[in-house]
Amino acid sequence: MNTNTLIEIPERYKHFRIGISKFATSRDNKRIENNDQAIIIYFDDTENIESLLFDRDIVVINDEMNGTPFNQFVAEIKFTESDRFEIKKLSNYVSVDNTSHPIEDINNINIIGKVIKLIRSFD
Repeated sequence: MNTNTLIEIPERYKHFRIGISKFATSRDNKRIENNDQAIIIYFDDTENIESLLFDRDIVVINDEMNGTPFNQFVAEIKFTESDRFEIKKLSNYVSVDNTSHPIEDINNINIIGKVIKLIRSFD
């Protein structure tokens, strides 16, 4: 199957560092499946990421204690109230529990990027 596709990057994301990553998960869910790929923007020197995140975005979190050989994992961010948000892990390989935080802590969670395009393989 040929998967060559032109993907347009929205203008608001073009000044960020962009990468492509493949997901590994043993639990297929509605958001990501094993071997899905994603285009990710990285918030390298961004001071305040709150304005860049939207409800149900898939975010990349840097956490060395997540129970995997990798420092990073993906999670869904959900804004539950005007002053709170939740981080829900998207893989059962990750040993970090789902958490809830006050909105003022959003820059302290170590969110280093977000998925801007999910690419699902149908082979």
